[in-house]
Formats: sequence, C-alpha cells, structure tokens
Amino acid sequence: MIRTSYSAPDTAERAEQWRQDAACARPEYKDQRDIWFAPTNRQSDIVLAKSICKTLCPVRAECLAAAVLGLVLAGCTDDRPQGPAGQVVAKDTDRDCHTTTTGTGKKRRTHQSCDTEYELTTRDKQGREHEFKVSSSVYDNCRRGSAYPGCIDR
Repeated sequence: MIRTSYSAPDTAERAEQWRQDAACARPEYKDQRDIWFAPTNRQSDIVLAKSICKTLCPVRAECLAAAVLGLVLAGCTDDRPQGPAGQVVAKDTDRDCHTTTTGTGKKRRTHQSCDTEYELTTRDKQGREHEFKVSSSVYDNCRRGSAYPGCIDR
C-alpha cells in the first residue's frame, strides 16, 4: 500500500518522518545502502532497488517526490570533478563484483552486484600524465587521441 499525502506537512520534522518507514531503512538492507544511490549504473543494483521499492515500500510516493525534488534542486549535474585538460592517452576500466544475500528462510535471495569504474589518462601541454575517474558517458565519448574536456560534449 502506498501512502499519499494530500496536505503539506506543517513542520520540517514531519516532512521527513516518512523516511523512517521506508523499506530501504530496514535493518536487513543496512549493508546495501549503495544500491539506492549507486555511483555507477550497475544494472543488478538498479533491478534490486526497484524491486524492493515497488514491492515492499509503504512510502514510495513520498520517496519518489523527494527524489524528483532533489534532481530539480541539483540541476541533474554530474558531481565528478573534471580532470585536467589534455589529450586522452589511455582509457581503463576496473570491474569489481560481489555477492550479497537478503532476507531469511524462504525469502532469502542472493544478488550479484558489479561496479565498474571508468578512468581516463590525459597528457597536458607540459607532458605530464593525469589519471582520473569519469562517468561511463564521458568514458564512451572520449576516445584515445581526443582533446579532453572537449570530447565530453560529443
């Protein structure tokens, strides 16, 4: 059951009260907090988070409203700092997979999550190389030999 609020909360404290009832706040998901705000687009984490949210969460409407508001206020920007300008001389990915188990008894489920980090190496005008993490879209857009950060907006 999804609770819907038709009136504005009268205090900021009440406005945040719904978070305590969220499925993601339950003790059994304490070790999996990163699936809700995964730093990369790990498909297995996205599937797990959506399934918990859609099937178990009594405050889904409030949570989705808060998420949309957060995106609007943040301007939907990528938080990653840009690396130094230069020519892209290398690209690298690091993939880390781990298995997590949720629930007990008949409701016990095992999920494998994989995290991929994307890295670029640029060479500046002085010949120094700089390695830094980027989002998957920047990694895809910036080819070896291209000028960084100009390759971001392709």
